[in-house]
Amino acid sequence: MLSSKTFVAKVLSMRRTERLIQQFLRTAYERQACPVPMSTETIRRHLNTTAHLHGTGFTKSHSKAAHQLYKYRLKAGPEPLRHRSIWQNWNYDAEIYAFGQRLGENFSTETLRLAFMHPSYQEQEMAKRRELMIDEQIQIGSIAHHTALKDAGMELMHSYIPSFLRYNYPFFPEEGIKGLTNFLCSDDVLAEISFFLGTSDLIMCADFPPERSTLVDTLYAIVGALAKDSGVERAEYFVLDFVITHLADKDVNEHLPITNPMGVIADILEREGKAEPESRLLRKTGESTLMAAYLVGVYSDKKLIGESFGETLLIAEEMAARDALIRMFKTDLKQRPLLWGQAGRNLPLQHFYNVPNVSLSDWSTASCGENFQRRISSEAAKAGKQKKQVVQ
Repeated sequence: MLSSKTFVAKVLSMRRTERLIQQFLRTAYERQACPVPMSTETIRRHLNTTAHLHGTGFTKSHSKAAHQLYKYRLKAGPEPLRHRSIWQNWNYDAEIYAFGQRLGENFSTETLRLAFMHPSYQEQEMAKRRELMIDEQIQIGSIAHHTALKDAGMELMHSYIPSFLRYNYPFFPEEGIKGLTNFLCSDDVLAEISFFLGTSDLIMCADFPPERSTLVDTLYAIVGALAKDSGVERAEYFVLDFVITHLADKDVNEHLPITNPMGVIADILEREGKAEPESRLLRKTGESTLMAAYLVGVYSDKKLIGESFGETLLIAEEMAARDALIRMFKTDLKQRPLLWGQAGRNLPLQHFYNVPNVSLSDWSTASCGENFQRRISSEAAKAGKQKKQVVQ
């Protein structure tokens, strides 16, 4: 049996707890129009605290309070998306420094800060200063943006990516190289890279969250800033490690648009002085069922140059023709993968920037081989000349 002193203490504790719950309910009701509503974790933490004060777990009043708080949470809606800078522990200078250290690159603070300065932020600040009657000359001279860095980074990426692909795919037509470059430089790919690098909280722009085009422009500006501070070579390594690696699980042949593969094969064989392609049915199964499959092969001079399965004869013939083109372009699964890491950084790409691959309309195995050997020999001659100068 409880003593009178213990009983009084327990009653006072329960009353104090009830006052806390009522105060919390009033606060929750008042915050319905607040832009920062309470989260579910805050409510749960408070209820756990009140239950601990009772010492006996949840009571009937706790259940009613939890039910009311749950209804308030549903009525308030989900938490709005807010910028990281609204918290008191936000330090933009520290975040800028941490961003450069995460990438493992040496940026100057001024250049990296400029890379995150979007033109929309400049326009927004100029509008605010115009409202405050600040001199127009001060408005123009005090705020800079990353347009120059963005243009430099865009030019670097659109020159380095095709040269890297030309070296790794010397027999792939130039139309395919352009298709791969457009894919890697598309807004979807670059915006995804920029977002997962953590640029969305650092970009100084007029909108939040940043639009996809803003993320893309910022990534271009980061590449330009890296080329400015650490050199073009380090910027190219950055593009290799973060952008070109998106081809690791992609089929490069999908980016070469060919509507009539059999006609393309006929033109190529004609330029090489070989016989016209012939399609032959090799095997078939389940012809009278829904799971029919046909194996068709494409021959030239009695040699099999491509084969593939299909649900119908027309589909199988088209897929066999595409398989023959893939073998000619040396982009099938039997070829070596792209060179990443240190091996990719040491590639001699000087003569692959301005000399494109053979186009599809002029493509032949001999012309592709000659084009590649000519570029490699130019690299070897240049290296030999430099070595001779060093010896002398």
